[in-house]
Amino acid sequence: MFPPSATTIAAESQEAYPSAPIKVIVPFAAGGGSDTFVRVIQKAIKDHELLPQPLVVINRPGAGGTNGSQEATNAPPDGYTILNLHQAILTAKYSGKVDHGPEAFEPIIATGEDAMTLCAADDSRFQTLEEVLTEAKAATNQITYGANLGAPSHFSALLLEHSHPGAQFRFVQTGGGATRFAELKGGHIELTTFSVSEYLRFKSGGVRALALLGAERHPALPQTPTAREQGFDVVTSNIQFWWAPKGTPADRIQILADAFEAAMNTEYVRDKLASMSVSPIVLRGEELRRVIAQREFETAKVGVRKLDSLPDLPAAVTAIVILLGLAVGAQQLRSHRSAKASHPAAPRDIEHSIPVRESIICAAVIAAYVAALQLHLLPFPAATTLFVFGLGCLLERLSAAPDCPSPQPQLPRLAALALTVALGSHVIFTRVLTIDLP
Repeated sequence: MFPPSATTIAAESQEAYPSAPIKVIVPFAAGGGSDTFVRVIQKAIKDHELLPQPLVVINRPGAGGTNGSQEATNAPPDGYTILNLHQAILTAKYSGKVDHGPEAFEPIIATGEDAMTLCAADDSRFQTLEEVLTEAKAATNQITYGANLGAPSHFSALLLEHSHPGAQFRFVQTGGGATRFAELKGGHIELTTFSVSEYLRFKSGGVRALALLGAERHPALPQTPTAREQGFDVVTSNIQFWWAPKGTPADRIQILADAFEAAMNTEYVRDKLASMSVSPIVLRGEELRRVIAQREFETAKVGVRKLDSLPDLPAAVTAIVILLGLAVGAQQLRSHRSAKASHPAAPRDIEHSIPVRESIICAAVIAAYVAALQLHLLPFPAATTLFVFGLGCLLERLSAAPDCPSPQPQLPRLAALALTVALGSHVIFTRVLTIDLP
């Protein structure tokens, strides 16, 4: 389905907006920090009737926030689908996880800022940030740093490396804050990044903040020195940005921004954010664009070094697809030779019709699978199930003798095989290798 034309959107702009519920895509799981924040704003807008239509939260977790942002880029630019996504919109772009960033959207407003902390376990040998970076330079790639690669937790660690030339951590791919806390406590990682609100939640479990990565000390952590106070110029935070698809009419963006700003000024939101240790900032218009541009500049200049210790998922998927393609080709060759041996006098068009046709179909199936993953059209388990099932049916046709009718594929067996391969590989990637999949 094609997005509406400029004429259509212009005509709709004459109608009262919004005249239908507004979907807010939250690219993280329900119950997480971003989801909680959005639902606080959602409740304030509803309770104070700041919009004539409700906000409907749509959770689209996966791939470090990129599944949801990709969906938002494909939404009609009519103001009825928007995105809430923090600093990850920049870190995902400059880590190579996606090829789009702020330029793919119209910024609506920024509401709320969460400072970041560098943390270790209570029994860690590190007492200060200087000790950490000194050792990270003397023994590169030895200190394990838990981070969701391509996300703000990863970017903050890169900033720390950048502040002390020669320092390098050994990054360990992890999930969200709760996962990083468990791995820190279990001794699987030595350092990680938490937001202030996360740190306050985990502190009693045996976590210690070594440095605050903000411009100044946080009221909730008056005893925790900043990185700057310790001699390292590192300042980063998570700001909750609200985005609309590129081309959304300016008047609709203004209506949304007005509603969000009014929600931020309610006592309910102020109290909630205070309890979450989130600063109630509001940025819009030129100030918002300036902050986005500055943060993009800072993200781009840090760069992302290659992580040799991590599996290359795109290369692995490509290799699997190539091997499957070679298997199909080998099966076709055997079938073709068998056909020639059984029917030496067969016309050339009959000899080659089936291999050529099946080759084209196999290529189309492989291309469709790669496209479904690349464009996030289907989740990895669903796309892989369909791919293995379809390829299995084709291979069964190719394995049949040429002088016999095409067999009926054993559908239950193929379906079971496809589900096993898809779900098994999904578990291996997400639980064992802790890699986000589409």
